[in-house]
Amino acid sequence: ASVEDPRIADTARGCCPHSAFGCCSDAICFHRRLSCKEMQSDEEIIAMRCIQTALHGEADTNRTSIDHFACCDVFLHDLTDEQNICFHACE
Repeated sequence: ASVEDPRIADTARGCCPHSAFGCCSDAICFHRRLSCKEMQSDEEIIAMRCIQTALHGEADTNRTSIDHFACCDVFLHDLTDEQNICFHACE
């Protein structure tokens, strides 16, 4: 995928504020965490749900979404972090 991909641009335009378009489209295109200085955290959560639904459909959102994990639980059982340093740092 590239930033010029119309699906990425349409998703960023539809899910993120105009001021965060570049940040959102980069996050979608390069599979990065959505963390835009132009957005408050509640706006980022709404945008993440919107992006996931736009790209993968409602069924995917119902099966696995950011709402299905306790924040720090995403670090549990990380094969690259056998001592769970990230999990404990997050708690």
